[in-house]
Amino acid sequence: MSGKAAPMAAASDKRRLLVVEDEVLVRMIIAEATRDAGYEVAEAESADAALAYIASGRPVDLVFSDIGLPGSMNGVALARTLAAEHPEIMVILTSGQAGAEALQAETPFIPKPYSIAEALILIAVTLAQKPTDG
Repeated sequence: MSGKAAPMAAASDKRRLLVVEDEVLVRMIIAEATRDAGYEVAEAESADAALAYIASGRPVDLVFSDIGLPGSMNGVALARTLAAEHPEIMVILTSGQAGAEALQAETPFIPKPYSIAEALILIAVTLAQKPTDG
């Protein structure tokens, strides 16, 4: 790879996250931390808003979602919908209340309260399992 191609490749390899969280401060904190870590980040306050964002055709590599969400579905239902309709999108779920029995075995989970460092590690590990688009 030539030196001129490297910056283009790096830009095309940037991973895109969608943070789904109804608590505004929590959403802002994790979104900002992931932006600072070099990810492109969009935000949604509900599963319905997340699905609308994805349906608009904007690329998403990983959804980081709370389980307890307002609207027509919770985070577990969102993860199941994405697995069925968009299997290329990885999902990480989080909650301060949900028990592990509510989760699909293949969906990574981080309990609240989590540290930003723990969340960033889980995001990086999860994304490492997904090939880049470029």
